[in-house]
Amino acid sequence: MPSVAAAVPRAASLRVVLRHNRFSPRKVVVHRGDTVTWLWRDGKTQHNVVSNSFHGLLNPKSSGSFTKRFTRSGSYSYFCTIHAGMTGTIVVH
Repeated sequence: MPSVAAAVPRAASLRVVLRHNRFSPRKVVVHRGDTVTWLWRDGKTQHNVVSNSFHGLLNPKSSGSFTKRFTRSGSYSYFCTIHAGMTGTIVVH
């Protein structure tokens, strides 16, 4: 008989890399409960992750990571306030 824990799907964790003044990938599709981790990989260039739809990372930094768990369905746009055109979208099903 399978255990209850085996029947519960595990949440996924996806990555967005900040490099060359862009988010890669620019669009990520996840399920409710999944997490997205942004990874700074652009040398000493500073970036942030700002959104009008979720609490992001406002203070610019040049290394490290930021993780957000998405619990509601919808489309969440985000951007870097330092670099024009550096945008991304998280779609949650």
